[in-house]
Amino acid sequence: MTTATGSRHIGITMREVFAAERDEPCDTLSHDWHAYMKFALPEANWIPVPNLGADMAIEYIERHRIDGLILSGGNDIGDNSRRNATEEALLHHFLERGLPVFGISRGMEQIQIHLGGKLTKLDSRIHVNSKHPIRAQNGPDGIGWSGIRTVNSDHEYGIPFDELHPELYPLATTNDDWVEAALMRERPVGGLMWHPEREETFNLRDRSLIRWIFGHPE
Repeated sequence: MTTATGSRHIGITMREVFAAERDEPCDTLSHDWHAYMKFALPEANWIPVPNLGADMAIEYIERHRIDGLILSGGNDIGDNSRRNATEEALLHHFLERGLPVFGISRGMEQIQIHLGGKLTKLDSRIHVNSKHPIRAQNGPDGIGWSGIRTVNSDHEYGIPFDELHPELYPLATTNDDWVEAALMRERPVGGLMWHPEREETFNLRDRSLIRWIFGHPE
């Protein structure tokens, strides 16, 4: 599997919230992403991608020459029809063109669903607003990813090991066999169930994987 040649314009999708005083839909992106992109991909430009619906989202990313996509976390799949339509159209567009995609939490779930896989409700006492250990395997092209580490967790649905879509292979799992990281076998597409941008100290192994996805190996 090979990556695309160095993405230079990366789009990051956003969650949708409502401004209470006006009942107005708004798109938001955590401030954590500014520091994280500076850490992980300082040579790439990045831009938030609003929830515009299918057609306008494709027009937006083409106008801004976006050649790499991060599907961010927040909102469960199915909570918001506009975000669902936006991200589904973007994911289809990028996969069809062989362009890199990296999913965070909901974004990893979106990749699994798009390929035809399933999600399962999990124990919120363990996986919501918590931390837990994972077992990581070596990443692609010899990226040193193996070992046990603790990651943040804030998702109510997950991917059981034995239900991971066959086009994906696991990079990390929990002790009770939930998939925590995965990659597609033939494309620069994958994701994490934790939020690398939320870590108190950004992790160098996460950085190596993200840089590989977007064609900027260490």
